[in-house]
Amino acid sequence: MFADNNPDLEELEIIAVNFHSACHKNRYVNSRLHQFSPCMETRLVGLPELEPIQRFTKLQSLTLIGTPRLVSGERLVNIAKSCPLLNRLSIGYLGGAMYGNHFSHTLTLMHRLRDLRIEQPHLYLNPPLFEGLSRCLSLQRVCIIAKHSAFKPDLVFNLFESLPRLIVFQLFSGATLVACKTLTTQLNKKYMKSRPSLSVTIHPLMHEALSKQFNSIPAKHLCELTRFHSRIASEPPDLENKI
Repeated sequence: MFADNNPDLEELEIIAVNFHSACHKNRYVNSRLHQFSPCMETRLVGLPELEPIQRFTKLQSLTLIGTPRLVSGERLVNIAKSCPLLNRLSIGYLGGAMYGNHFSHTLTLMHRLRDLRIEQPHLYLNPPLFEGLSRCLSLQRVCIIAKHSAFKPDLVFNLFESLPRLIVFQLFSGATLVACKTLTTQLNKKYMKSRPSLSVTIHPLMHEALSKQFNSIPAKHLCELTRFHSRIASEPPDLENKI
């Protein structure tokens, strides 16, 4: 019914009621204590409830957080095929849908995607994921929060080579501080000259100094990408045109 009555919907958020991001906008990073346990209502959200999303063919921004019953990535593939205008995607805690080849394939279908935020504790930072990312040629800003994962530097370098428009890259993972600092320095040294607006933030999510690291992130990227918050109803529609 909702999909039938709102065919021109451009922005949609489906967020578990008790979800709090490890990088929430209204509090300091609390990754050591952060754990998400979906409520009963959230556990009931499955493929039938998410099917209408692909009927919003004019959708430009989608936030999908905290639906653990989404165990198959096929639904994500269908959304990508049906919503060709999608330019912003924020997803996390989606269950098994994030761990198969379907998610990587989903990324290859999002030809207009500019902003991508992923928050998934055990996300595989593997070649298929980065291959999918490298096919999103319009990507400009990427934030990945993977609490228990580690990365391979060569995959990150290959991503930068494949995406000439990428100017913001944030990776908060389970890697060591030394590994994070080394990769950050190498990326800045190689790409800062050709991308003057480059902002690279790579840091262990569990490290006590992460909150201080946020101070080095430009406010625009920190607000719009890093820290999680609902975008809908946060300000009146067309506010800029009314001032």
